[in-house]
Amino acid sequence: MALLPLGFCSAQVLQPRGSGIAQSQQGRLIRKQAIEGHFESIAPRSLPQFDGAVPGSMLLAKHRQAAAKVQARVRASQVARPQAQPGSAALLGILLRPAIPAGSVPTSVVTGDFNRDGKMDFIVANGLTNDLWLYLGNGDGTFQLPQISPLSKGLSPVALATASLRNNGILDLVVAESDSSTIGVLLGNGDGTFGYETEYALPEPPASLVIDDFYHNGKLSIAVAMDTIVMPSTNQIPYIALLTGDGTGKFATPVISYVPLYYSSAWNIASGDVNGDGLPDVLLTGPGWENSTIFLNNGDGTFTPGQIVMGNGEFDSLLDGRLGDVNGDGCLDAVVADEYTEV
Repeated sequence: MALLPLGFCSAQVLQPRGSGIAQSQQGRLIRKQAIEGHFESIAPRSLPQFDGAVPGSMLLAKHRQAAAKVQARVRASQVARPQAQPGSAALLGILLRPAIPAGSVPTSVVTGDFNRDGKMDFIVANGLTNDLWLYLGNGDGTFQLPQISPLSKGLSPVALATASLRNNGILDLVVAESDSSTIGVLLGNGDGTFGYETEYALPEPPASLVIDDFYHNGKLSIAVAMDTIVMPSTNQIPYIALLTGDGTGKFATPVISYVPLYYSSAWNIASGDVNGDGLPDVLLTGPGWENSTIFLNNGDGTFTPGQIVMGNGEFDSLLDGRLGDVNGDGCLDAVVADEYTEV
């Protein structure tokens, strides 16, 4: 874990153990397995920079083999699982609930009260079937059968985020759609349904997104981490797209932040004001040259690469990173997870 201070905090950043891509044979193998278990497309391409790994190929292979197991899964989903007993060390106090149906290759989940009944619901994006499944909560830890909404325009959802984009208390949805290189916005109706999808095109496929007030103007915008699929003719690689919100649920044409030379394979983007200037910055994390790196908000829709919090190295293959004040000292910290079961 690396600690990232705000402007008034004293520096306390751990020295990164790596600064590039894992080079050992074991590291390359573990990284390749992680990439092949990470869905990015229904027709993924081999990545030469990752020893020919094909993103999500393991998941897609398992899906092709699953047809004969459908009935068994349905029967299993109808049988209540035993609840964990108090003091169970295996589950750390989490109670198991009856299984519920799921879609094909779930990629992301968001929670919220989507029908405004005071009970928590959740929505799952399914990458292979290109749809969203809404599970309305009963308020007792159980959920109704899902309401399935096919995406009308975008292809291959890989990430979800939710917020009240119109500041009216109604939750809306934002979807990162990899195979169409688009961001889809679905405005909520407040009753568990959503309006038609509005699309915004990107120069490269989105991998992750985060919603925040990036201009500090009371209006929410969307920051998107992109994967590099086609190497551009110049040495400027598109890393981050910012869709500026107008407060009504509409967004401007994305503003692109470029990084010279290195392709992007980021899996996660998180936001937070790490330098105390009032503008949310972002943390990009992935198994490639992006490492886990802070990008500072310039206030004009662009971001500048800052400090590497943790680098991919011989014993690190980074998968996820988040920002938060984990020790209660008023300074934002970065928590980074890697494939070697470390945080």
